[in-house]
Order: sequence, then C-alpha cells, then structure tokens
Amino acid sequence: MEITFHGAARNVTGSKHLLRLNDGTTVLLDCGMFQGLGEQTDGMNEHFGFNPKKIDYLILSHAHIDHCGLIPRLVKEGFEGTIFCTSATMDLARILMMDSARIQMQDVEYTNKQRAKHGQSLLEALYNEDDAMAAMRLFKIVDYHQEYAISQRLRFKFTDAGHILGSAAVHITVFEDAKETHITFSGDVGRYGDLI
Repeated sequence: MEITFHGAARNVTGSKHLLRLNDGTTVLLDCGMFQGLGEQTDGMNEHFGFNPKKIDYLILSHAHIDHCGLIPRLVKEGFEGTIFCTSATMDLARILMMDSARIQMQDVEYTNKQRAKHGQSLLEALYNEDDAMAAMRLFKIVDYHQEYAISQRLRFKFTDAGHILGSAAVHITVFEDAKETHITFSGDVGRYGDLI
C-alpha cells in the first residue's frame, strides 16, 4: 500500500490524499480546491498530480470547498467511480459545488473581457454547473457507523467528526499481504457540542 499527498500538505487547503493498494485499487480521500493562496492557487487547481481516470473510488469527509471543490473537475477529467459520503455531506456538497461553478463562470467571464481587450488568450473555468451535476450522479450515501465493504480487501466506516453537518472521520481497513491495516483519515475536526 502507498499513500501520497496532493493537497493539504504544508498548508490547510486543497485536501487530496491518494491511497493505492498493492492490487492497483486506488481510493482518493477528499478532492478539495486550493483556496486563499493568491495567484498560485489557480495553477494548483488545474493539475491533480494523478490521473483522474485511474481513480477507482472517492471517500469524502465533508462538504467544505477545500475538501470537495474539485470533484466536478475530477469527473470532467474522466473519474467514473463512486463517491462515498454521509447524507448531509451529499446535500451540502451539491449546494457548494453548484455555487462554486457559478462563481467560477462569472470570474472567468469578467477576466476574459479584460484579457480580450489586451489581445490575450481566453481562460476556461475549472468546471461549470453541468460538470457539478454530473458529479452528483456518482454520490453514494453511507451512514455513520455502518461498515461498508468496497471490496474484499477494502472497507471503511464513518464516525462523526463534529466539524459541520455530515462531517466524518474515515476509518479504513485494508487487507493485503496477509495482514490487516487500519488507517484513520480525520478530515477536519472540532466543534463538538455545538448546537448545530
């Protein structure tokens, strides 16, 4: 098994962590957009550091944009696997990804007007509302504390992370090389006891 980090390393945004099993199965933990890093953010959101077509599954910890904001682009670039999350995360991700798509389209429209005036090539949004809706068709709800077997070698369950509605820590069990390995991906944590 190999774990590689493609975001939220040396900073706290753009959460993307890739788990590759020895049999070639690949699981992406979160697919977040880099935010708040100035002009360098744009290039960071254009390239994943892996081939989206080769990802088998995505497990989403929660719906904040820095954890789910690049899911529509992942799908646009060829991901066809299942996206596992809690019910509330799915509902919130739909709202946030659609809003993000609209903002990106408006930003690109404004920027392209300026670029056209100066004879520069036009830019394209990371994704649009159609891409966000296509991504939503891949979502599958898994309840808290329900152990879900993705395959004979891989299973997981969600526990409440206390961050926002639907947020979850992901507890993964991998069976390979005649041993059982447990990995917990916390996502974001905190706000236990919040009235929400």
